[in-house]
Amino acid sequence: MRILLVSNDSDLRVALQILLREEPCCDVVAAVSNSEAAISLVLADRPYLIVLDWDTPDRLAKGVLTLVSQFDHPPRIIVIGESESEAAIARSVGADVFEPKNRSPEQLVASILETSQHDQPDRES
Repeated sequence: MRILLVSNDSDLRVALQILLREEPCCDVVAAVSNSEAAISLVLADRPYLIVLDWDTPDRLAKGVLTLVSQFDHPPRIIVIGESESEAAIARSVGADVFEPKNRSPEQLVASILETSQHDQPDRES
């Protein structure tokens, strides 16, 4: 499963990359700090799953969700954020899962693995 990580929190990006390398089903295609870079990578690499920090410095997380929701086969998306209002907005524009920012990297990896199990046969990994 090809995964794109998008977060301005470098500690979180590195922790998730390290933990996901241990999972044989996971291939982190890139880990970037802003939505603009994410959009380029989504268009070029078409990852199966995007882990997207709602609080990117360029404030374009909503734009990423809107863009990928228009694909014929959109990637699954886990949004990481802080509030229920962010969760509602993220879900309204296409997020599959919303995870609180206070979760540990291990808990986020568990959510990634669980999310990847949903409809995997119909998607390219």
